[in-house]
Amino acid sequence: MVALGGSITCGSITHDVPSYIEQVFQWINATFPHPENTFINSCKGGSGSTETALCFDAKVPRNADLITMEFTLNDAYSHVPYAVEHNIHNPLAWPRDMHSDRRHAPKFSSFRTWRGFEVLLRSALVHPNEPALVYIHAWVPPFEGFSWWMSQEADMSAFLEYYRYYADVMVAFLQDHAWAAATGPLSGPPTGPRSPLPAPLIPNNYEHGQQCAINEALITLVESSQGWEWVDQGKSGCGVLHGWEWVDEGKLGHHKRGWRSVTPGSKLITKPMDTTSKVQPSKEPVLLILGILKSYQHMGQAVLACESGCTCKPLEFNAHHTNKESVYHLVSQSPACVVSITVLQATSSSEHKIRIDMLGISTTGNATVWVRDHSHRPSASRKSRKLHQS
Repeated sequence: MVALGGSITCGSITHDVPSYIEQVFQWINATFPHPENTFINSCKGGSGSTETALCFDAKVPRNADLITMEFTLNDAYSHVPYAVEHNIHNPLAWPRDMHSDRRHAPKFSSFRTWRGFEVLLRSALVHPNEPALVYIHAWVPPFEGFSWWMSQEADMSAFLEYYRYYADVMVAFLQDHAWAAATGPLSGPPTGPRSPLPAPLIPNNYEHGQQCAINEALITLVESSQGWEWVDQGKSGCGVLHGWEWVDEGKLGHHKRGWRSVTPGSKLITKPMDTTSKVQPSKEPVLLILGILKSYQHMGQAVLACESGCTCKPLEFNAHHTNKESVYHLVSQSPACVVSITVLQATSSSEHKIRIDMLGISTTGNATVWVRDHSHRPSASRKSRKLHQS
């Protein structure tokens, strides 16, 4: 069983009780004990369906039997929502024998699913093990002025009841299917070839051609940096840092691994990456996503640039919290594209912390549209930046 989601799935603000998904894990183990039961919580605080879609293969093993997905809170930050969810209303219409459980909340204006979510669904539907898929549409209390997403975590005590509630909902869902399987006629697995997926609901919104470096893969992707050091600090604090180092800033048992620097001028350089596409003309750009930590304090600014093999206009970004988006950029196709991230002297928080936890490439297409829809930049300055093949 694999859980995909953001901080809700990670269990934020639940110091007195496990997260809903951990409670479900515990119930399955107690009810259906088996020595080979495996539970993987692939959550990442602040992540949405777009980033997870790009890293689906890295987060979900090929032998997964059940996948849960919950991104409503973080998906609400997208600039251009698409009403996909209302078109995915009939589980019987799926092209394979899968169950889809969608527990819907009151429809606030920002509670929709769109481009990244459709790609994530398609990635799950073509998974080789044909797992069952549970899509959780989260319930969130409407804070004053509908500005709950800007509230500090300390103000969200209502989430504690949310976790308890959703654990019950998930367990009831599994009980229903277990009872149906136990009392219904026995049947073997489906036979014959799979039916192909229908065309995407959003034109050309196909699942990604994925390259995603997270955790140990992100360590090996790095070629060099100024003042580089790799350490795993677990639950320790920031301490005194010089240049970049590999850290785990996780709390409450959840990992937060990544490269971190607090020193202006520190430069992270990747090894060559193959950004060529099998389906796009060579002059068309592909999508690069840089997963970064954004926070209300300590954070600095950095610049993403192409070093060799591909060329681009440098893209500056600010990790001081403005919205919870990763950095989306266009990169030209190249068999050996090297990029760098350099910490800048400029800062809006008086500090310079930058933490990078993911770097991915999508070569499927629609890169310009993805940058337009999910850019981290304010709308007044948000423009697609085409990179030129070197």
